[in-house]
Amino acid sequence: MFYEYKKSVELLESTITQIPKAYKEYMNTTRDQGFFIQRTQHLFHELGNPEKGFNYIHVTGTSGKGSTTTMIYEILHAAHYAIGIYISPFVTTSLERIQAQGKLIHPHIFGEAVQEVMAVVERIRHNRPEFFPSYSEIFFAVAMIALQKIKCEWVVVEAGCGGRFDMSNIIPSPIAAIITNISYDHTAILGNTLEKIAWHKAGIIKKGSAIFSSETKPAVQAVLNKEAKQFNQKVQYIQPSREYETQMPGKHQQWNAALAAAVGHYLSIDESNVEKGIAEARLPARIELMQTAPRVILDGAHSTAKIEALVHSLEQFRPWQKLHLLFAAKETKELYDLLAPLAPLIDAAYMTSFTLPGFKSQAPEEAAILLKQMRSNVPVICENDAHTALRKCLLQAAPDDMIIITGSLYLAGKLRIHWIPEQTIIEQQATFPQ
Repeated sequence: MFYEYKKSVELLESTITQIPKAYKEYMNTTRDQGFFIQRTQHLFHELGNPEKGFNYIHVTGTSGKGSTTTMIYEILHAAHYAIGIYISPFVTTSLERIQAQGKLIHPHIFGEAVQEVMAVVERIRHNRPEFFPSYSEIFFAVAMIALQKIKCEWVVVEAGCGGRFDMSNIIPSPIAAIITNISYDHTAILGNTLEKIAWHKAGIIKKGSAIFSSETKPAVQAVLNKEAKQFNQKVQYIQPSREYETQMPGKHQQWNAALAAAVGHYLSIDESNVEKGIAEARLPARIELMQTAPRVILDGAHSTAKIEALVHSLEQFRPWQKLHLLFAAKETKELYDLLAPLAPLIDAAYMTSFTLPGFKSQAPEEAAILLKQMRSNVPVICENDAHTALRKCLLQAAPDDMIIITGSLYLAGKLRIHWIPEQTIIEQQATFPQ
């Protein structure tokens, strides 16, 4: 099973570098972001429109969208809905992106869906190469085919980048559209002001959808309200009014829980199932405690807002003797924004790297130089191999110390297998196997 699953993943990931010449030529002649939606629509049309026939809940935002998506999924699961979920990106294994009825999608179903979609992708390569889909679009199609196979009736979908031109926005009008909050991320794509970013996020609002948001900034609310008004709708702004029990640490999770609960109440789900779903919700590499003595916190924070939320949440783990940082960030990220909130706390740092199909991290030396400018007295070790960096860090840390692994979900996923092997996750169809 594990071998066949890995072959399916390899087939999917091969598309990351298989960009036909005709596609490159087409992209040199257009800057219209709407093309990406058209490209996804073309793929789904060729597949027979597998996105149709589900009841959708669509979630976007800058921070908290993964947690909110998962909480909503768990609420509907607790209420015995035939529910599936699509989230991105994954941490350790691709199957994390497609789940249903409390389990990761079965590897066999996943493999069948990959074969179906890739047959159509090959046809597009030959007949309409300018519409050759991206890896993410192909994966989204695999998810919809897989959830169709197991007869899901409801799907909670987390948007990828933005919302308006994100591939997930090809879905029909969702029952509910949720926008968690707006802050700076993906500015090269979404724009360099909060209003521009909000315009992209507001693109998931469609006719007939109930709209919920935890956004509090008036300028951003104005953008969301304007979009909603076009469909004669009003945005329901949600703030925490009570404290929910949740396994995901951090005060910010109460905002996510309040949003998820609002959706549950809108669907007339009993409060006991709302509470149960929120309490059951968990995501890997979100302030995840991997071991004690020394304590190791794994967190995929990769934006200023997420790093600041992590720093806030660390207070609950005090006291510690020394705080060690193990860090790597994707090459497109602003290192200063990620390191500045962490710098005052740390006593030692290990800068490392990762490489994945299609992209890589920034050089450890760049992060080391920047951190030294902030904290000249902090010892910094550069080690390209992330697993070697982890071993060195674990050897140096005393039992009363704490280690934070952060900067990227990709780094977190790479190192999570030190404690939880990928094969175990796949065999048990569980992100948190027994």
